[in-house]
Amino acid sequence: MPIAVPPPWRTVVISPHFDDAALSLAGLLPTLPGPLAVVTVHGGSPAPGLPVSGWDALCGFSSPVEAYRARRAEDARSCELLGAEQVLVDHPDGPYVGEGDEPAGLDPLLRSLAPGTRVLVPLATNQPDHEAVRLRTRRVLAAAGAPEPWVYADLPYT
Repeated sequence: MPIAVPPPWRTVVISPHFDDAALSLAGLLPTLPGPLAVVTVHGGSPAPGLPVSGWDALCGFSSPVEAYRARRAEDARSCELLGAEQVLVDHPDGPYVGEGDEPAGLDPLLRSLAPGTRVLVPLATNQPDHEAVRLRTRRVLAAAGAPEPWVYADLPYT
């Protein structure tokens, strides 16, 4: 469903996961034209009852929902410190979605951006979630006639 009023953002950072924008762009974000939004594509809660992923267990979490809540709160705080609005796409992280499940919730947001909005996407050289987000963002923006996004080095992968 299209968004009735375009968001007021002048800069939008597409962050595949909660930590990607802060880890990769913390020094740059405060210098970009605002209002600014960090859009976390894998920002949705995992379904209840799923087993904890190996990564989340290694980080000390006992459930996917516990990991999600902690990471969402950490992301909210980093967005606050960086002067960005936190925007979450309702799509769970990779270990908690089905094979081939694409983050289609990003599409209406991208199509609703005002002309001239600067969009930043990850380079995504060796992380499949990041590559899928970059390719989808570029495809939707191109179909909308928007300019090519800026590409950032997504740390620590690039």
